[in-house]
Amino acid sequence: MPQYRMRFLCAAAAAFLISPANSVFAQGVTTGAVSGTVTNDQGQTVESAQIEIVNRATGARSGTISRGDGRYYIQGLEVGGPYSVSVRRIGFTPHDTSGVYVSLGQNARVDMVMRAQATQLAGVEVLGASSAVISSSHKGIATTITDSVIARFPTLTRNFTDFVALTPQISTKGPGNSGGGQNNRFNGIQIDGSVANDLFGLGSTGQPGGQAGAKQISLEAVKEYQVLLSPFDVRQGNFTGALVNAVTKSGSNQLHGSATYANRNESLERNIDYLRASPFTIKQEGFWLGGPILKDKLLFSVAPEWQQQEAPASGPYIGQPAGLLPKPAATAEGVDSLRNILMSQYGFADPGNGGVVKNQNPLSNMFARLDLINLPLSSRLVARYNYVDGQQDVFSRSPFRINLSNNGYNFRSTTNSYMAQLFSSMDNGTNNEFLIGLTKIRDKRITPLSAPFLLISRTTNPGGGTGQMSAGTENFSQGNELDQDIFEITDNFTIPLGDHRFTVGTKNEFFKVRNLFSANSLGNFTFGTLDSLVNNTPSSATLGIKLDNTDGAAHFNARTFGFYAEDEWQTTSRLSTTFGLRLDLPGLTSNPGQNPDVLTTLGINTSVVPRNVKQWSPRFGFNWDVTGDQRNQLRGGSGVFVGRPAYVWLSNLFGNSGVNGYGSLFCPNMGNAPRMPNAGTLPAQACTANAAATPNITANTVDPNLKFPSVWRSSLGYDRLLPWNVIATVEALYTRSVANFYYQNIGLVDNPIGTDRNGRSLYGDIASASGAPIPSRKPVPGSTPARTLGDVIHLSNTRTPDYAYSYTGQLQKRFSNSFEGSLAYTYGRSYDVWDLTSSIAFSNWSFGRSYSGRQDAQDLYPSKFDVPHRVIAGGTYSFASKTDVSVNFVGESGIPFEYIYGSDINGDGSSGNDLVYVPTDAHVASEILFQQNGNLTPAMQADSLEAFISAHDCLNSQRGKIMLRNSCRTPWTKFMNASVRQSLPTLKGQNFILQLDIFNFLNLLNKDWGAQDLGSSFSPSLLSRRSAVAAPGQPLKWASGAQSVFIFSPFQQFNTKNPQSNYALQLQLKYAF
Repeated sequence: MPQYRMRFLCAAAAAFLISPANSVFAQGVTTGAVSGTVTNDQGQTVESAQIEIVNRATGARSGTISRGDGRYYIQGLEVGGPYSVSVRRIGFTPHDTSGVYVSLGQNARVDMVMRAQATQLAGVEVLGASSAVISSSHKGIATTITDSVIARFPTLTRNFTDFVALTPQISTKGPGNSGGGQNNRFNGIQIDGSVANDLFGLGSTGQPGGQAGAKQISLEAVKEYQVLLSPFDVRQGNFTGALVNAVTKSGSNQLHGSATYANRNESLERNIDYLRASPFTIKQEGFWLGGPILKDKLLFSVAPEWQQQEAPASGPYIGQPAGLLPKPAATAEGVDSLRNILMSQYGFADPGNGGVVKNQNPLSNMFARLDLINLPLSSRLVARYNYVDGQQDVFSRSPFRINLSNNGYNFRSTTNSYMAQLFSSMDNGTNNEFLIGLTKIRDKRITPLSAPFLLISRTTNPGGGTGQMSAGTENFSQGNELDQDIFEITDNFTIPLGDHRFTVGTKNEFFKVRNLFSANSLGNFTFGTLDSLVNNTPSSATLGIKLDNTDGAAHFNARTFGFYAEDEWQTTSRLSTTFGLRLDLPGLTSNPGQNPDVLTTLGINTSVVPRNVKQWSPRFGFNWDVTGDQRNQLRGGSGVFVGRPAYVWLSNLFGNSGVNGYGSLFCPNMGNAPRMPNAGTLPAQACTANAAATPNITANTVDPNLKFPSVWRSSLGYDRLLPWNVIATVEALYTRSVANFYYQNIGLVDNPIGTDRNGRSLYGDIASASGAPIPSRKPVPGSTPARTLGDVIHLSNTRTPDYAYSYTGQLQKRFSNSFEGSLAYTYGRSYDVWDLTSSIAFSNWSFGRSYSGRQDAQDLYPSKFDVPHRVIAGGTYSFASKTDVSVNFVGESGIPFEYIYGSDINGDGSSGNDLVYVPTDAHVASEILFQQNGNLTPAMQADSLEAFISAHDCLNSQRGKIMLRNSCRTPWTKFMNASVRQSLPTLKGQNFILQLDIFNFLNLLNKDWGAQDLGSSFSPSLLSRRSAVAAPGQPLKWASGAQSVFIFSPFQQFNTKNPQSNYALQLQLKYAF
């Protein structure tokens, strides 16, 4: 704790040292600015004119004095307005100009011509006011999501993720929202400039509580969102994908408020059996209230929100309607037998059943904000508090496995976030922003029972072939808790000097983690059949072994220091340039334990981790007003962006050092798998047979010089103002990785031991026809009895740079004349070495890249975030009848995937990364062999597989070879949502609005339209190995030409019979005053 305080004091000192002694303050990255030039009616610049800007809603005032060239610049303005701009100078007529609005992160240009005092004409002529798009501060690629879009567009979740999808360069396919073709975990989220990410990185949305669908703030509290892809302002950092920047509403001098109630259930969907068989309810309500505590001095804003949701778990279940497909993977008799055996023989209190399961998802959040304005030095102080509570029942089934109903868990997450900002400005234009924040996140999984997890791998499947059943405590939830404390301190100081505005600043984050992840600590057992369960003869077991006398949790601290300097130079009246340099110093400040076996064998000290890695980010941006009339704009830039990794990847070093916390021990066959214990009893802590040959517990290691993810990104854009205030834009974006993460299992031998009959590199081989392959591992020198390493997953940086690019054409119009809309098309590609889609190091190695060659190869293939085509359109129109109609359309091409084997085929110990060999003809025995699969004969399986291959072009085109990684693609996704809202008669400023949201509007028009072909895209398992046949005259080894024998269970990968293929209605009642 003393070290933590010391780091805090160092960061605070660094922040304040950047500021001058008189502590003047200015604009940050969550505010806007107004600038321009003051001239007289002869065109000469006016020096020392006093400019004052007043926010008419709040009464907040800021001012400055025009410089010798007549220019003025006022930063740190709250987004929105309206603002009035007043200008005064002895000898000239004073005048006020109103109706100026400020956008997030943008510079609104207001040039003014002053008239001599004697004249009776208006004192000031406003020559120009910029939009958020055509603005000298707009240099990179950005999309602004306005308050009118937030209020009017349909949203299912009332979460920012519904609106981020309106950004042309953001793909919503794949594991999460991808910015510019990058991993979703590399996105940054800010609220009022404060970090709003789940830094540990477990949820797909990037928000704390994202695994429960939690949201940080209510939409009622949001004034505007901005999605940034290439902000060349060096104050923006800690991301390599997209940065979502949000600004919340403040109170005003008048009391205002709004409230929303939304309701959905199955009766508001199309009347189809499989929808009516899954009744659900979703209710969402919240309000916003803002106003004065002391007028022109102290304002408040508060916005709570709640959600109640109940929906059936996905997947088939016992007792479902007879015509509903797919069928459950086991019979009712099989499920009853499993339940009875567990209760009578193993002491399970209630393992659950195979019937329908209702998942609950209650959410609540509270946002509160205080603004203390008109302080000395034109200062204002903002204090904010966020509270988030999310709960989610997590349970689902698949067509291949039926889980008993108590095989799930309840995920619970709470977040408390505190933030304070101080903005001020001096008359000479000097500004500073100081921010300090603290966020505490607490996550935990609650399970309905405490018992070992078990899988029955073969049971009668009513749909044909064999299925699976599982029960017990979900294996990753047998001890799963996460505590995160995030402390941040930021200071930005800006001073104008002539045509330059210099900014220096620092942004520092401190991260404290406690992560308990005792996976499989109650045991994880696989049984071939129910008879094997009765006899307690598991075919394999995975044991979570406690390695020390601590609480078993990984405890570590991390921090990132950021320092930067920037010059924004108004090179000419039409050209604005930005030059900046940023230094990030990320690192871990704790050390895991030292694993002696890893040190002896590999020379790697597991206690040495990255601590002070220097990562530089030079950036350049420009904006050229081509014709000088703010109608044609060329903008762009290039620079380096350093992001955060998901810290769960670094947590693995502390939780899986092999000497601390819990380790994973795999007993791969019936000969050494221990017996499954009764519920409430810990399993054996070792494999039963051949203990001397048992591999070591899995360990994770890291390159001590590991660099955090970083990219070099360039963009170029051209904007033209067309008639009717429509802006046409063309943009290009190119991203090339400087450093990304790469996993390798260095516990295996360095070089393949041979190749199989299809040319696949082998890192192990089979010892029997039906047994699992035995990986070839590195021996531990001097060990007695002789031992080998286990899986040692090493984290380093890639040698081959990933890259992505996109081209976008867009038309857009901000709200005016009752209409706002946009239309955009983006073509882009994304290629990478590794898809970082998992949380555990072993899973990232197993599932992040399927391969058939060398393990250490770093070849580029399309990434899981590669979406070549994207079309988005949206618009909202207000009729004179106070009726608003809004429509948005999103069309996206599919994402890549490949087919793999459901078992280990190359002997590396993983059953999730082996690309399938596509037979030239599934009926030819020399190409593929089958064995009986339930009621499916080998001939039947050959027919089914041949038909499956012929129906999929990506397989059919690769016959006779091992397929390439990510060489298939999911179907297109196309959907249109609409909303109609009607303002009801008002009384004394009270306004009621009734809104109908229509999701999948095309399906409402025609039942054959709007179908969503959904299904698995994460390396579906095509074939499972059951045996092997030796080549004539050769030993039973893959390296000697042995041929594997498989089973194939027919399945339908993509299916339009899902809720998303049908329209759904949502009713909202809104109230505002």
